[in-house]
Amino acid sequence: MPALKNKINTWIFDLDNTLYSADSGIFQQVHILMGKFVSEHLNINIKKANELAKRKLIQIPLKDGRTIHHDIHGKDGAGKIKLRSAPKGTGIIAGGPVRAVCEVLGIKDIVAKSIGTSNPHNVIRACIRALSNQRSPKFISNIRNKKISEIIEKRGSWLD
Repeated sequence: MPALKNKINTWIFDLDNTLYSADSGIFQQVHILMGKFVSEHLNINIKKANELAKRKLIQIPLKDGRTIHHDIHGKDGAGKIKLRSAPKGTGIIAGGPVRAVCEVLGIKDIVAKSIGTSNPHNVIRACIRALSNQRSPKFISNIRNKKISEIIEKRGSWLD
């Protein structure tokens, strides 16, 4: 048994305490059965849930494919968050839940601070709300009927 234990990293026990290896294909069977159980007992149609998720997708514009365009604030419940764009090479400076959201979205350089609560649910919802309120220069130029270069030109003019 010790030689077999070194070869297999993951083990699954079923209700009868039968031992299965990860290579046995039991993972897919369990996944399918769990989906059926959820849809039957909780009255949730998995197909409908997937369609709803596709409809609720939002686009997050990124500057140079790595950071946000401007500083943004978000609030949900007691959770408040401030997100700031960062120079190249800064990395993700954020707490656990916000870091996970930024990594999933592909944001590479950002500084974030959560204020008010440490509840991860509220912090994540505040983060997503803030990111969805972000406006790209292209969007702003369409609203103002100006060129993108005029919008970007004025971005740092107040510092002069």
